[in-house]
Amino acid sequence: FDFGVGDAAGDLIGGSLFIGLSGFLISPAKSMFLFSPPLIIGLLCFRGFFRRVPLLGITALLISGAFLASASMVTFWHGDWCWGPRYVLPLVAVLSLPIAEAFEDRTWRQWKGPLRLLIGLGICVQFLAVSVHPQHFFYDTGFVPVGPWGTERPWTSEDSSYFSLDYAPVASAAVA
Repeated sequence: FDFGVGDAAGDLIGGSLFIGLSGFLISPAKSMFLFSPPLIIGLLCFRGFFRRVPLLGITALLISGAFLASASMVTFWHGDWCWGPRYVLPLVAVLSLPIAEAFEDRTWRQWKGPLRLLIGLGICVQFLAVSVHPQHFFYDTGFVPVGPWGTERPWTSEDSSYFSLDYAPVASAAVA
């Protein structure tokens, strides 16, 4: 079958698992925790969530791990030209499930400040996403993302610019 992508279709999977995972977890340009700060609360609450509902905890962990690993091996894991890590967007809902534990567990009452801060940061990031033109970052920095078809830069998953603070869309939108 021909899906309109020619020979490039075979190059879609095969990127570096380490580079993709690093990008989704700690990159200043595509970290899911940067674009959804409340997910940090989900990570901190996962142990209590797992104790309270173990089957749902195991399911969330397996789904998240498999999805994240497979998305990390896509050659253009970053999914540019877009705001944030678009390929792992479905994981935001799954990884947000443990946040409910923060409101159930009495020990988290002492954490009201950090909870409010991370939720507030999440709202600010989403406000930036809708208040600035999606392509502003690319026009402002002159950054041409790695892409498979007809872009000026080579198509590789190991592009170091996604790990540079110079190419952080959230920071660029904040000063726009």
